[in-house]
Amino acid sequence: MLTLNSSHPSQALAWQRWDEKLQTSTTLASLVMTAWQIGRYVAQVLVEQQLHQRAQQEKT
Repeated sequence: MLTLNSSHPSQALAWQRWDEKLQTSTTLASLVMTAWQIGRYVAQVLVEQQLHQRAQQEKT
């Protein structure tokens, strides 16, 4: 299951910056780039969690 732990300071800061960028984007390009960064981050977290989960399953 995907979990995004925004209680981690660096994650909370990243989310805050992305939210600010989304709110202040004046062009479609900057809006798309910010959405792309958010999507990339979510994909990275998902892959890391899956790899960790599979590694734990192999140990048992």
